[in-house]
Parts: sequence; C-alpha cells; structure tokens
Amino acid sequence: MAKLSRRVLVTDLQLQPKQPDVRKQSHR
Repeated sequence: MAKLSRRVLVTDLQLQPKQPDVRKQSHR
C-alpha cells in the first residue's frame, strides 16, 4: 500500500509543475 501512495505522490508532483506555469503566463 505504501508503494501505491508513493506513485500517486509522483503523479501529483508532475501535475503540480504545470499549474505554476499557467500562473506565470497569466501574470505576463
């Protein structure tokens, strides 16, 4: 179960970087 949780965290981290990018473009 712990391994599955770790995989979800990795996916969350990969999706998070996409949000900050959109925020930067909006400020521009």
